[in-house]
Amino acid sequence: MFSIKRGDSKIPLKAQLSRSESGPVDLTDCAVRFIMADAAYRVVIDAPAEILDAANGIVWYVFSEEATSVAGAYKAEFEVTFPDGRKETFPDNGFIPLTINIDLG
Repeated sequence: MFSIKRGDSKIPLKAQLSRSESGPVDLTDCAVRFIMADAAYRVVIDAPAEILDAANGIVWYVFSEEATSVAGAYKAEFEVTFPDGRKETFPDNGFIPLTINIDLG
């Protein structure tokens, strides 16, 4: 589970995209999007993610202060568009649980 405080923008959500049968996904020449939805499955973020290590499938999404402005429980995933236009979503089973906690300031 990924947890962040409301209004924070320093800590990115980092993930290694992989398939259980073949390991890390090669993201060379791919585009990756980060998608986050609230408890009612309303999408609140749909934005490009950054590929940190294409050969090893490592990506991250850096939150803006606006993106973390509403505390609550969320679900997230990464959607990859391959060079041939095909798409695949990670994780392929369930979601990345994400919590934005309230802060005192």
